[in-house]
Amino acid sequence: MEHSPHREQEQHAGHTSIEEQTPPTSKTDTPRKLKVAISDELLNTLRANCAAKVAVSLLGRIQGKHPRLKTLMARAKESLHPSLTLLSLKANNLFEVTFDCEEGRLHALRQADLKCDIAAIFFASWRPHFDSRAPHAAAELDCLVWVQMVDLCQILREEAFLRTLGEQLGQLIYIDTSEAYRAKLLGPRIHLLVQDVNNLPQRIVVPRLDGEGEVEYELEFSGLPNQCGKCRATDHQVRHCPKKKPEKARRATKNRQRSGRTGRTE
Repeated sequence: MEHSPHREQEQHAGHTSIEEQTPPTSKTDTPRKLKVAISDELLNTLRANCAAKVAVSLLGRIQGKHPRLKTLMARAKESLHPSLTLLSLKANNLFEVTFDCEEGRLHALRQADLKCDIAAIFFASWRPHFDSRAPHAAAELDCLVWVQMVDLCQILREEAFLRTLGEQLGQLIYIDTSEAYRAKLLGPRIHLLVQDVNNLPQRIVVPRLDGEGEVEYELEFSGLPNQCGKCRATDHQVRHCPKKKPEKARRATKNRQRSGRTGRTE
């Protein structure tokens, strides 16, 4: 049986056409995806577990050189609540911690000036789908800050009002009404987790307690990212603070004080 040359050419052309339609996979191709089918029962269970984990977990951010995992674990067991059950690393100097109870989470949030080696550690709310590898991921985390009211009325320094105010500014963590702050001009401190530190209010407005109208109070925040620890400005670090005396001036002042004390002794 003879084969027609035209038929062979058509078969060859058809074979070539198929190959051209399925080129080798390259890195620029759209990744193949599988949309996982989850039953309603399982999805409800997973969401309930997620809500429970939010109440007992935190994201930690390391500012500075990342310590070794063994060192970080030892520091966590030493400083955090004994109900700590999990510490796992994430990308970009982030990690997550989980406790057995909500008390452990609150205890961690109340830690002040927590460090591991020389690196400072800050905590933020835990989120199930937070991508620590994303650019500027740390900037998306909420931030722990203290807020005080300048010359606040003594009646408004009671915990009921401070709690009401704190819950409207962010997630309330702690109210410090100790005598050390109660008697100061700035008054009691409220510890908060806030999401958008760039849009925090600068003043609050409350009804007058002695009649009609309203009265305003200025807010003072501390613990904001890149905030100067000396003048509380947010446009420079303490080492660049204009109110900070240069090193030479400080040495000259100390030398004059030392000379004065030596002269009085003689």
